[in-house]
Amino acid sequence: MDNKLSYDLIIVMQFVIFEIIYSCGVGLVLGSSIMFIGKIMDITISNKEYIHIIENHFDLYNEAESSIKTNLLLITPVTYSIVTTTILDKTTIHIDPVKTMLLILLHNFGYYVIHRIMHTYPSLYKYHSFHHRFDNILTPSIGNAVSKTEFLTAYVAPMILSSYIVKCNEPTFVLSIGLISLFNLFIHCMELHSVWWLPIFVSPKNHYEHHKERNKHYSASIINYDLIFEKKHKD
Repeated sequence: MDNKLSYDLIIVMQFVIFEIIYSCGVGLVLGSSIMFIGKIMDITISNKEYIHIIENHFDLYNEAESSIKTNLLLITPVTYSIVTTTILDKTTIHIDPVKTMLLILLHNFGYYVIHRIMHTYPSLYKYHSFHHRFDNILTPSIGNAVSKTEFLTAYVAPMILSSYIVKCNEPTFVLSIGLISLFNLFIHCMELHSVWWLPIFVSPKNHYEHHKERNKHYSASIINYDLIFEKKHKD
């Protein structure tokens, strides 16, 4: 009986370890894909700005890249594994459009609140100030150049809480992360500054103004909560 129990325990442990390793692998693919797309956008859409940065701000850009690698290749796989093994629904595999939108709405609201709080309190702004070091070298990939503390509290934590509230499956979770991450690259792309955006969405122009003035346009990366919570600013 003891041998049977031990054997069953070993099987369960092997399954859990495999699931953790597999989910970390998926998280690594997700994070590296976001990093790759950001880099491709840097050297194509933002090529002129990218060349200028490499020629004049090489060390600063390298510092940004170092933080991006930490956030997307280390923190993302670990947190993704935790969420997929403890929170997500494993009984379905179809993408749910309604839950995808709910995840985005909740995540972006969480980011808005945390981002605004970081700008309000100096004791917390120190965790966000790292991102504003790159105000003058904005390219798409800079969207993920934030401190580890900010990445965990403003990027990751709202996503974890949203997935817990919505009770979604993995494909829906991945799609929502993908859309949020893609638009985060878009709003840091200055070449899209003049492209018209529906007011309900955060535009590259909105976010550019945030990086220049720092006292408005706290929303990112898709839903423009400033329309609801902020006084209207003249363009």
